[in-house]
Amino acid sequence: MERNTYFILNDGFVCVAAKGSPQPPKHAELCVVEVDGMAEFARVIRNELCPRATGREPPHCVFLREAAPDERARLPGNFEAAARARTMFVKWMLDGAKPLQIVKLRFSVKRERLTLTVSVGVFVNFQPIFEALEKKFQTHVSAKITSPRDIAADVGGIGPCGCGFCCRNGISKITQAPDMATAKSQSMQMHDFAAAGVCGKVKCCASYELN
Repeated sequence: MERNTYFILNDGFVCVAAKGSPQPPKHAELCVVEVDGMAEFARVIRNELCPRATGREPPHCVFLREAAPDERARLPGNFEAAARARTMFVKWMLDGAKPLQIVKLRFSVKRERLTLTVSVGVFVNFQPIFEALEKKFQTHVSAKITSPRDIAADVGGIGPCGCGFCCRNGISKITQAPDMATAKSQSMQMHDFAAAGVCGKVKCCASYELN
């Protein structure tokens, strides 16, 4: 048994303290954690002795400190800035009918960095919107491209079978990536998206059952 601390970030996603990370004080509410090299606000949602969750873990983070009073004063402004940045990005996306989806958008504590996670199926030139965001918020903007399957794994949920997503509970890690040939070998119907999971890709369980 080890002490595991789970945090919720400003965008609603969860992260877990990496092994060896300092532990927040038990009374801590608003904290500052480091995720992907960026200091972000987070709140403790679970801090107890328990076994690590099986399957896909949330992103790892490092607890830095309990938020200081001057940092707490920045939190409302960060929420407002994130909402305005999301509105700008969505308007740019809709105006150009761009085939992409914004998954995550959040500022660092001091708003010197803005990170976006997007899902896109074709090449998209992000330079115009990045320049507009950097000029508007006087910050550095970076983006990470993710896949529909990774989005489903990050968000989690219940599949049509009534069980948790295979990509979330770790089943898809021990099987080969499913494709249409895998679905056909399982006699899965090819019409009406019967072979597709919530992410729109071939269900992970097709590959798991084949093995």
